[in-house]
Amino acid sequence: MNSKPNWPDRTTRMRCHWATWILLALAAASVGCGDDNKMAKWVRQKMHPTSADDIQQDLTDRSDPDRRRQAILKLSHSKTGKSDTSLQLFAEVLRRDPDAFVRSAAATALGKGRNPTYADALIEALDDRASVVRWDAAVALDRVIVPQAAGPLIRTAAYDSLLDVRVSAVRALRNYHKPDVVRALIARMDDPELTVRHEAHKSLMTIFGTDFGSTPADWDGLADGPMPPRRTQTPWWRRWNDGAQAWGWSRTDKPTSATGDLTPLPEPEDDQDVLPPYIVPDNTSDDIPPTTQPHPPAL
Repeated sequence: MNSKPNWPDRTTRMRCHWATWILLALAAASVGCGDDNKMAKWVRQKMHPTSADDIQQDLTDRSDPDRRRQAILKLSHSKTGKSDTSLQLFAEVLRRDPDAFVRSAAATALGKGRNPTYADALIEALDDRASVVRWDAAVALDRVIVPQAAGPLIRTAAYDSLLDVRVSAVRALRNYHKPDVVRALIARMDDPELTVRHEAHKSLMTIFGTDFGSTPADWDGLADGPMPPRRTQTPWWRRWNDGAQAWGWSRTDKPTSATGDLTPLPEPEDDQDVLPPYIVPDNTSDDIPPTTQPHPPAL
């Protein structure tokens, strides 16, 4: 007589599933305890997360630069990675560590922090003897935006020996709406390297909000006119809401009662800083204030 097999229920099967994985992980950790067993090291790391004391100990290990680099990566991805204490530590490592890859990791961590207080360390790193450090410093200065970085970025974009460093410096210059930056980008459109010319063209389009052409002659004279205000990056959900509002799918007013009474959203105060904290407005030189700067006419 055929009988229906007595299969375990779903809850029992799930428990067995997780128990199997746990046993496999413990077996992998116990089989290889040497440094060459990467699986065992990964399991031990997941079972025993790195503490702040471990990171501090790794950072002070002068004999192993890879441990110091990994410690910087762990600290930059932790909850305190953007604190002043951590960023000050990254700046100190960027200035003093003898290993180039450790300094490179510190430059990346400072860029992730987006704090202009420590931008001087990144500017100094543009003259580092190691090209990988100069490269990561230029990439980080695309996030840490301060007025005093424009000049060093112009010099790096023109004279650095590594192509990737020059391209990253040209890309970072898109954040500075200044006549000398525009002239430098127009000059880079005559660069022998195609990637530099392409990136300079993109940076100019970012500054002016339109494309005047693909040759330097198409952009001549724009540096002598008024500079357009810097456009901050809009979050994707705000861009989606603006598009939905244009099609009549969304409203910017918020109802305050069930009867449908609408109250307009409050406007920002005159003294309220509407820029992100890591953007330093530049009102120096002969530029027209941002509120009165006209946008250049499109061709």
